[in-house]
Amino acid sequence: MNPSATDLLSHSEQDYIKTIYMQTRGGQPAGTAALASALQIRPASVSGMLQKLAEAEPALIVYQKHRGVSLTEEGEAAALQIIRRHRLIEQFLYDVLEYPLDRIHAEAEVLEHAVSDYFVERLARLLREPGFDPHGEPIPDQDLTITDLRTLAPLSELAPGEQGAVRLIGDPSRELLQYLQSIGIRPGIALRVTQRNPVDGTQQIEILPGGQPQVIGKSIGDNIRVERC
Repeated sequence: MNPSATDLLSHSEQDYIKTIYMQTRGGQPAGTAALASALQIRPASVSGMLQKLAEAEPALIVYQKHRGVSLTEEGEAAALQIIRRHRLIEQFLYDVLEYPLDRIHAEAEVLEHAVSDYFVERLARLLREPGFDPHGEPIPDQDLTITDLRTLAPLSELAPGEQGAVRLIGDPSRELLQYLQSIGIRPGIALRVTQRNPVDGTQQIEILPGGQPQVIGKSIGDNIRVERC
């Protein structure tokens, strides 16, 4: 799909395509219930849109009732173009306008539908084609090639004594981002696991070098992706 064709999709269609991409990165089809939950709409409303995207020319998804949905090659290109817009806007808000980290996702959700492809490429040039957004998510390049993050591990999997560099915070919720910032955890910092509770997975971690020990629950650790080092 040519980048300009993304502009022909409605805001709702763009949201569907992006959400399907995010939910199928592991290779499994996305279910209608999961899509409805992520998009905050009723499951009964999902089927009609999926049928529309499947019947588009060219088709953007492959949809079989009760078997889930996946993107076609054209659909994946459209999704990556939308994601490129979103993450470049996040980087601009964070680097240039100095938005707090916990505010950039919601702002970019609005702006990604309002800008043109020309604006996006000018933005990419201004920012010097960053490879990652402020959350650590990879930004597709102009050819829509994206870095594979499957080699990263959840912080919750690190054993006592292991170290890792934070690369990605998977949950962009304001509450979590504010909490992590308050204890010094953000993409790029290094940390070491010093203790791990074998019952509930709670970890004690030390931010390197020489930071104060912090206690991280498993649900938070699951959302922090690290590169072992």
